[in-house]
Amino acid sequence: MTVSALDRLEHLLRSQQMIAAEAEATTLVQAIFRATVSAPYLDRLAFYLGRMHRHEEALACYDRALVLMPQDASLHYNRAMVLRFLGRSQEAETAINSCLHLAPDDAEAVALRTDLRTQTAELNHIESIRATLARVTDDVSRTKLHYALAKELEDVGEYEQSFAALTRGANLRRARMQYQVANDLEVMAAIEATYSKDFFRTHQTKGFPSKEPIFILGMPRVGSTLLERMLASHSLIKSAGELDNFAQNMMALVDKTQASGGRRALVQATRDLDFSQLGKNYIHSTRPLTGDTPYFIDKLPLNFLYVGLIACALPNATIIHIHRNPMDSCYAMYKRLFHNAYPFSYQLEELAQYYAGYQRLMSHWQSVLPDRIISVGYEALISNPEQTLGPVLATIGIDFEPACLAFDKNKSASTTASATQVRQKIYRSSMQKWRHYEQQLEPLKVALVAAGVNLDLDSRH
Repeated sequence: MTVSALDRLEHLLRSQQMIAAEAEATTLVQAIFRATVSAPYLDRLAFYLGRMHRHEEALACYDRALVLMPQDASLHYNRAMVLRFLGRSQEAETAINSCLHLAPDDAEAVALRTDLRTQTAELNHIESIRATLARVTDDVSRTKLHYALAKELEDVGEYEQSFAALTRGANLRRARMQYQVANDLEVMAAIEATYSKDFFRTHQTKGFPSKEPIFILGMPRVGSTLLERMLASHSLIKSAGELDNFAQNMMALVDKTQASGGRRALVQATRDLDFSQLGKNYIHSTRPLTGDTPYFIDKLPLNFLYVGLIACALPNATIIHIHRNPMDSCYAMYKRLFHNAYPFSYQLEELAQYYAGYQRLMSHWQSVLPDRIISVGYEALISNPEQTLGPVLATIGIDFEPACLAFDKNKSASTTASATQVRQKIYRSSMQKWRHYEQQLEPLKVALVAAGVNLDLDSRH
């Protein structure tokens, strides 16, 4: 087995030649059982298989690699991640404990162990995390450890200590970032100005006629994974996960000479796209993840920025906006350490500004595209799931199935931050959780009100 074969697979994935990549991966998987291969080779192949949602094969690669290198902590960690994606949380905890036995100060492993279940007063890792914090000095690791500590303290009801740990972690993360929320707000304002009522009145485009895509969009941590799992439990719907395909295909069609003048110029340049080609390219780029069911879900939250483009490129696609009480929504984002995403979420004032900008843009989309966007409230979804899902499915054009309410039995993999929670039945403990921190979140509350956000929004109505 040669590394060049893996390099070829990596190139195919980078260039989004997914059909060719699937064929190449199948060849490699078949070949490893006929040849002698190294643990690093198996580790790398497993990584690519995971990116292609071939998690069972990735797990088999990690199992084989660990036979060759049982003392490699990173292999135990990678295996634990795949087990988590597959919903095998107890096995994942055993695997991550093996990792931490070999590398006790691995902050990433500590964080994963924390996330695998709800901690209890009798069974938690709080003192272990504190001991690790006392030994670790680099800020990247300390950030992860503070978030892990905050999560476990919240689980056991130590809210004041939890928020203190969370704040330390968020401040460390924000200090390492170069980010200006004003830049994102400028882009949102440019989108609103560009995709105005006049635009939709004067730009008549047929787009690409596919009815397959179901876009679930909005802010992160507002229940999108729950909605996705419910819908994907329907026999006619498959989830393709959080795809960045739409934005990538949009950028591939943008005239780079027109877009060279900065953010506003880039947004302006998208007005002149061949929308039918954009829709066609998007659908093609999702293959072979999609195509074996009549409908598929793309649940990348930030697609809320592209609602106007989606409406033009895919006029028959379903667009679902899921939202949540603003304070719960913002707190849920603030307490999550994201990987290279959502840089606005680590400082309360910036979080409030971004949230207000998102809400303004969604109000704009509702205004210029009436009856095009399905609105789903998280609170309504967990309080009255069947009554909430029914109209969504009717809009798609399919009947309700009882399996949608048995989503916790769905065996398909989940790679989101909510991968553990979606294996559970509906629970309501996340509603109004922010009230445990009313004093600490007062600056967020003040900033949201100042930005015009209605804090009394009850998304059950």
